Order: sequence, then C-alpha cells, then structure tokens
Amino acid sequence: MEKTTENLLIWYEKNKRNLPWRESINPYHIWLSEIILQQTRVDQGTAYYLRFISAFPTVFDLAKADEEAVLKLWQGLGYYSRARNLRLAAQMVVENFNGQFPASYEQLLTLKGVGPYTAAAIASIAFNEPVPVVDGNVFRVISRLMASELPIDRPAGLKFTREQMHSLIPTSEPGNFNQAVMELGAVVCKPVNPDCNNCPIQAQCLAHASKITTNLPVKAGKQKVTALNIRYAMVIFKDQIMVRLRSEKGIWQGLYDFPELTFEQDEIGCLHEAESLFATKMTLVKRSSTFTHLLSHRRISADVFIFYAEQLPILPKDCQVIALSALTTLPVPRLVEKMLPLAMNLL
Repeated sequence: MEKTTENLLIWYEKNKRNLPWRESINPYHIWLSEIILQQTRVDQGTAYYLRFISAFPTVFDLAKADEEAVLKLWQGLGYYSRARNLRLAAQMVVENFNGQFPASYEQLLTLKGVGPYTAAAIASIAFNEPVPVVDGNVFRVISRLMASELPIDRPAGLKFTREQMHSLIPTSEPGNFNQAVMELGAVVCKPVNPDCNNCPIQAQCLAHASKITTNLPVKAGKQKVTALNIRYAMVIFKDQIMVRLRSEKGIWQGLYDFPELTFEQDEIGCLHEAESLFATKMTLVKRSSTFTHLLSHRRISADVFIFYAEQLPILPKDCQVIALSALTTLPVPRLVEKMLPLAMNLL
C-alpha cells in the first residue's frame, strides 16, 4: 500500500494538469471549483469557474449576490440547485463563520449543498485533513486496483472504496493524494481505453494482472430514462414577449421559460387553447421543429408555437411580459436557451 501511495504522489507532481483552482489552497476557490465540476467536464467547468471568480472574487461577494444573477452566470451547467445552494452556502459562511470557511470535514458538511465528497476535497486540500474523497474517478481506480467486483452504486461498494482510500491516504499530503487518485482516473484509468502502460500503479493493480481492467467497475443497474414532452407558447405582443418564472420546486426552480399548452392538441387546438388561456385573439405565426435535451434521467422534447396577440394578454400565474430585447438577460434552462433565437429573430 505504501508503494501505491508513493507512486501516485510522484506521478501527480510530475503530470498534474495546470488548472486555475490548483494555483492556491484558498478554500473558497476549491469549494467553487468542486461544486462547478460536479456533473461537468473540466474543459467546460474551467470557463465557468473563471467567470464566477471574476464576478464574485470573495465569498462575501457571492453571499450578497442576487439569486437571478447567480443563476444567469450558471446558465448552461444544469442541475441548478447547485447554483442556488452555492449562494446559500456562501451566506452561511459569512453569517455563521465570519466569512472564514470552516476548517474541518464535519463543519464543512453543515454548509448547504456540501456533501461528503466536497467536504473531503476542501478539508484535505485547503486544511490538510486526511479525509479521502470518493467520486466516479476514485471508484474506478480503486475497483481496478483491488479487482473489486462489488457494485459501486450499492452501499457495500461505497464502503469498500472508502476503506481502501482510508488505508492509502497519507497524513502528510492528503490533498495531493486525493487529487492524484482523481487525476489518474480522469486522464489514465479512463472508463474506455485505459492507458495502463503509462499508469504509475500498474505493478500494484490486481485488475491489470488478471486482465479484467475493462470489466471494472461494476454497476448494479442504471437509472431508467423517462420521457417528458412539452408544448411551449411564445406569446408576442408588439415588441414584448411573455415569460414564466418557475417558482415551484424542481430542477428549473428560479429559471425562466414560457407558458405551456396541452401536449395532445393539434395546431388549431393549440391556437384555441392559447386564445382561451390568455383571453385575447391570437395569430399562430409559426410552429418550430422539436427541441430536445437529454438529462441523466430524463429526455425532454419541446415544440414551440409562436403567437402574435392582438391585445395585451391575460397573464397566468408566475408569468410576466418583458421586452424581447431583454429575453437573453434572464437565466433559462439549456433547453430554453436553444429556443431563444426563434424569438430574437422577431426583433
């Protein structure tokens, strides 16, 4: 085990990628990067990280930021609860810890949106606490290193991975070790076509010795992907458009989209429904092709119907009318962002 740890640390020091959040051990920077990189590729997340640091240089700046501004800056990353929790956690750091990030794993877990992985990353990298991280890359490295066939999406697999990481993590460089394992999984011990010939722990890897590397890790089962179908109404009145604020709890809470129509109806039915819903005479200008967006557990399809209203329409709950030119300033889901050119072309 000591040889595995030593080889990983030496390899990481020589081969680690030059990423902006690795330039310091500032816990605010580490926290931001870890939240942004959840469910996000490093190349995409880096641009968002730099924008957040520019807009909110300190935790105090983020704590006093308007939620809509944070959501707009987050737009395109998905899983918007992360952005809302980011702002709430910043407020907790300011109000409960005088603007200083708590320096222990257990205290970090009290922050909104900070789970075991993020708390371990901050505690080990910023405060040198020997707490191991466990993410997808770590699961893969440990499963292959130990030739473990325990499903990583079950409690036994998680327990085993944590135990192995505890046995490997050094008290002297816990942050570098955690990053070394994650880095190895990201650039060498990849899910497909792992680069075993350039792996610093190939000699210790039981999966490599047994020639079962590509069979690991094991998952018990994937979450079923469900379909969601939407028909949006873009209602134009003069140089204005109707938008809806998603106030209900859900993945799009706090974001803007458009009012919805009943999916089962044809074009004439949609026109009649829109006139009834908004209490004004309408002209159906265009029906778009279908927009699609795939989430980890849901495939969303949306048709867009563009209407011109003869009079200012009645506004359903959570709806408002804004200038068309202001549409791109609102935080919207990625699916809706794909639709915006339809409306902007009407200017």
